[in-house]
Amino acid sequence: MSRQTQTQVYENLKELRRRGDLTSAGDTFFYDARLLRVLEARAMAERILGGESEADAWLHRPNPYMAGQLPIDLIGDTLGAAVVRDALERIDQGQLA
Repeated sequence: MSRQTQTQVYENLKELRRRGDLTSAGDTFFYDARLLRVLEARAMAERILGGESEADAWLHRPNPYMAGQLPIDLIGDTLGAAVVRDALERIDQGQLA
């Protein structure tokens, strides 16, 4: 069996959720909301920054836009994940370096 990248896992989970195969507790498949946020941020960072190593470096580096916090630490809650997504969208649009 081949090893899937985190981006592929995230895309597979999104497809399951879209089809209705991935729901809350009680089903045969359980998922962690934080894990989904991390996978989403990694996929977005990989696309915008150009690869896995660039995404990993960005997620684990203190960010001045986030008051010096690590983006990976902010993903723990919904609001922090929104801040990380916003920063990545701004980078994608050329508004942040």
